[in-house]
Amino acid sequence: MLTPQIQEIAEKSSLATTTIHRLNRMILLIGHRDLTSNELAENFHITVRGANRILQKLESAGLAHTTFRKSDHMKGRPIKVYHIDWEI
Repeated sequence: MLTPQIQEIAEKSSLATTTIHRLNRMILLIGHRDLTSNELAENFHITVRGANRILQKLESAGLAHTTFRKSDHMKGRPIKVYHIDWEI
């Protein structure tokens, strides 16, 4: 269902309304607003690079912000976690 809020978020982030709608549905299904690019890629059936682009566009538009957490094994790079900041 296309709402004015989804259209506004899509315009602000330069993403398609279908992408915003799918992302919002995913947030409702998983029950929280913290996502990694791997989770988004898996749920959207896209590459991790594509998921990173989506999340970076949301962050640039002020609709998401990042937090970091260590990897499970305390080695390697920390996992970048994005918190989605909108309410639809």
